[in-house]
Amino acid sequence: ERALRQRAEDLGMLSAGLAHEIRNALATITGYLRLLPEAGEAKRAQYIATANDEASGLVQLLERFLTLTQPHTLARAPVRLDEVVREAVRRVKVSFPGAQFTINGTQVTVDGDALTLGIAAENLLRNAAEAVGSPSAAIEVSIEANEAVARVVVADRGPGVSDEILDTLFLPFSSSKPSGGLGLALARRFCRLHGGDVRHEPRPGGGALFVFEVPLRGAP
Repeated sequence: ERALRQRAEDLGMLSAGLAHEIRNALATITGYLRLLPEAGEAKRAQYIATANDEASGLVQLLERFLTLTQPHTLARAPVRLDEVVREAVRRVKVSFPGAQFTINGTQVTVDGDALTLGIAAENLLRNAAEAVGSPSAAIEVSIEANEAVARVVVADRGPGVSDEILDTLFLPFSSSKPSGGLGLALARRFCRLHGGDVRHEPRPGGGALFVFEVPLRGAP
C-alpha cells in the first residue's frame, strides 16, 4: 500500500509537471503568433519556425514525461550549460518581453539531458520574472564552475522569500504565483536526477538567489 501511494504521488507530480510545461510551451507559441500580424517577411518566417520548434519540442516533452520517474531515462550527452541558459532566457522573454536579463559567465560543459536541464533553467528564470513584477526590472544570471560543479545563479530584486514558506518552497503548489510553485519543484527534481540540486539563498540588499548546481563534465 505504501508503494502504491508513493507511485500515485509520483504520477500526480508527473501529471502536474506535464501540464505546467505544456502551458509554458503554449505561452511561447501564442506569444510568437501574436507577433505575426505586424512582423515583416523575414521576422514572420523566423516566428513561424520558432513556433514550429516549440510544437516539436512538446512531442519530445510528452514522450520523456511518460517515463521520467526513472532516473535512467535521462538522455545524457555533453551539454553546454551556458547555451541551455541562453535558450531558456529566449523562451522566457517571449512571455515576459520587458524582463531585462543579464548573463555573465563562461562556457561550461556538463554530462546531462539537455531537455530537462533546459526545463530546470527556464523555470528558475520564469520564477524570477514573476517575482520582480516590474517589466523593466533586471534579473542577473551567472554561470560558474569549479573543478567539480557547474553552477547557475539566478538573482532578482523581487520581494524575496518569506520565512513562512521557506520550508515548503520546493513543494508543488506551495506558491500563489501563476506557476503555483511547481516550477521550483520541477527544477529541483531534474537537477537531483543529474546528481545536483537547486537551493534558495536570500540576496543581500533584498530579493532572492536561486542556485542550480550539477556535476561538471568529467568530475569524479
